[in-house]
Amino acid sequence: MRVVAKGQAERSLIWATLDYTRFNLGVIALGAVFLVGAEQGADVVRGLATGDPVHQALFFLAVFAWGWQSWFWARFMLQDRLTELELALDREKEACANRDPCRAPRTASAGAVRFVRWYPRALGLLAMALATVALVASYGVLDRFVGINLATIALYAALVIFRRRIRRRFSGSAVLSGAQISAGWIAWIAEPLFRLRPAWRGDTDMPTLAPYTILAGVAVMAATSAWALADPVGYGFAVGSAAVVFIGLASILPAGSLAIWATRERGRPVLSAIVASAVLFSFVNANNQVRAIDGPAAAKPDAWESLDAMLARHGACTEPVPVVAVATAGGGVRAAYWTATVLSGIEDEVRGKLGDGRSFSDHLFAVSGVSGGSVGAAFYVTALRDVGAATSNTETLQQALSADFLGPTLTGLLYHDLWQTFLPWPLLTDRGAILERAFEASWAARWPGGDGLAAGLAAFTGFETPRGGWIPRLLLNGTNTVTGQRMVASTVALRDARGDRPQQVIVDALDQHAYLSDDPDGRRPDMRLSTAAHNSARFPVISPGGLWPRGRSMVVDGGYFENFGAETLLDLLRYLQIRSRSDPLRCPIRPIVVQISSDPEIGNALTGGRIDPAVDRGGPGSRLWNVVGGPAGGILKARSSRGTLAANALRRWPQSLGPDKASMTDPLWVHFRMPPGSEIDRTARCPGAEAIDPPLGWVLSRQSAEAIRGMLACARGNRDAMDRLLEAMLPATVMPDGEPAPATVMN
Repeated sequence: MRVVAKGQAERSLIWATLDYTRFNLGVIALGAVFLVGAEQGADVVRGLATGDPVHQALFFLAVFAWGWQSWFWARFMLQDRLTELELALDREKEACANRDPCRAPRTASAGAVRFVRWYPRALGLLAMALATVALVASYGVLDRFVGINLATIALYAALVIFRRRIRRRFSGSAVLSGAQISAGWIAWIAEPLFRLRPAWRGDTDMPTLAPYTILAGVAVMAATSAWALADPVGYGFAVGSAAVVFIGLASILPAGSLAIWATRERGRPVLSAIVASAVLFSFVNANNQVRAIDGPAAAKPDAWESLDAMLARHGACTEPVPVVAVATAGGGVRAAYWTATVLSGIEDEVRGKLGDGRSFSDHLFAVSGVSGGSVGAAFYVTALRDVGAATSNTETLQQALSADFLGPTLTGLLYHDLWQTFLPWPLLTDRGAILERAFEASWAARWPGGDGLAAGLAAFTGFETPRGGWIPRLLLNGTNTVTGQRMVASTVALRDARGDRPQQVIVDALDQHAYLSDDPDGRRPDMRLSTAAHNSARFPVISPGGLWPRGRSMVVDGGYFENFGAETLLDLLRYLQIRSRSDPLRCPIRPIVVQISSDPEIGNALTGGRIDPAVDRGGPGSRLWNVVGGPAGGILKARSSRGTLAANALRRWPQSLGPDKASMTDPLWVHFRMPPGSEIDRTARCPGAEAIDPPLGWVLSRQSAEAIRGMLACARGNRDAMDRLLEAMLPATVMPDGEPAPATVMN
């Protein structure tokens, strides 16, 4: 690097410095997005207070390592510039010393030396300060976690900013002497670096700091990489999502910095070679295939056969049989937790009150889910199969869904997928499959006695669990990236195969099982329940699209098509309604449609009342934003509006029965909604209902989990929905007033 002329120094110094440390800045920006810019990151930080002490300690150590590596490798990148600026300053001082009287020249050299020397230190401070900002936002200024992080910043400042003063103060002490001796026997580790940075040999501190920094960095990177590559689920759960992020960021700083340095300083196209190899290998190293089970998929019963089998379990029908159908919306792990809480909560309310040993699940015909709602439904049905409904599964389900699923997912992103980018063939598991294995491991940790979510969908196509209970039909909705159609993983046939022309039960939907094999005439393999649930919950960045062996299409989050699960359930109900006109039902039924939503901002969209259009009072905005952002915003809003439209059509379905009400009497629609924190009843009987809107993501803090648990009992709308549901399901003899349940007026 050359020293520019005085007139250009001030103008070019900042830009040249930023250019050389752009990788460091990019890594810090990624950490800032996680800590400050994302609701999920804020909830991870919030959860430290009630989390595992090991996770707490690892978080602070990881943030310190992130800040330290940011400083060290920025200093490495700028060492040539600092050396030349210091030489220029020495020449100016020498020239000044030969003049009498001497006025110290006001050149850019002195300020430039200070800037280049302090800039790397500031980068390390910035990284650690971001953690402080996130902690203050979550806990307040006086919290102990803020104090711990400030202590780590003080340690950083002592070792980096004031290291020369400390060295002079404790010169000759046993500690520094031991550091010098121990640094000597590991000096061979830093020797390659000293060859790249000869100026560090004469530095008073870098010969000591560099070996330890490199040794610690290499040891941490090797140990974490080996563990993460061998057992990503165990690593993610053990370390925690917060520490996974910053250990990963600290580990990639050396490689990225050296690649940029070799490209800029040595004229070797290292960076170009890395980018080119990643692009070329991407055509042959795809590792995001949908997981399949070798065994063949079981034949799926059709919807009418399934309903008839369910009604047969109720024996002689003296009264209409309540038949419940559920549509549950997406929303990451908050939707999964909320769905499982609602379904198991209803189970707890009716247990022992239905007679003949029946439970709520014996009346639950089908669940249509999207994204996180599908995950919650999968966990709930797994509990019915492995545990049964004789006792409460609520706590078991909530514990299983309280796991830090983000930790294994980020492990897959920062280790498996990052390494796979530079390999010419698919060797490593992608982060989507790792998330599925995390689902399986979390359930197995709470209930190791069954197959859990690792069981294939064939295990759920039967009509009875091993304990004799009914298995609800599952319809888990994804989206095809080529056609835009729904792709449904189901335990019920999507077509009515009677006659010469099969009738579509779920209109214009694709069966995921048909895409698991590239041989359309051969045996079709099965997929695990965890895979089926995840195929519905592949939302952007967190999970890659699932690549099918048949063709080149992928499955992505079902919310791309419609986020409530309502359209699929509506298709199913309409089919049963039409079929009942030609094939009488075994028993008259009382249809009960349950909509579960997890968006606190849904407002009055599903109440049937007037919805005032939003008015933007800020003006039309910039022309550039209108051109660039308008179409993208319109697409997102249209997707949301389509989901609301489908959910309202499902809400109005009972009113459309007309003459079919003879066999489908007194239909009911109820809505269990995740309300905003401001609508929670804050009384002594609702201690867990905090003013927290749980974030969208794959990990919940304990505070968010407690808030969700309180929403079922502590939100007036949900209490009313539960009361109406119990009135429809329970016989009059067990109702509090002993009166028959009245026909429900649709709202």
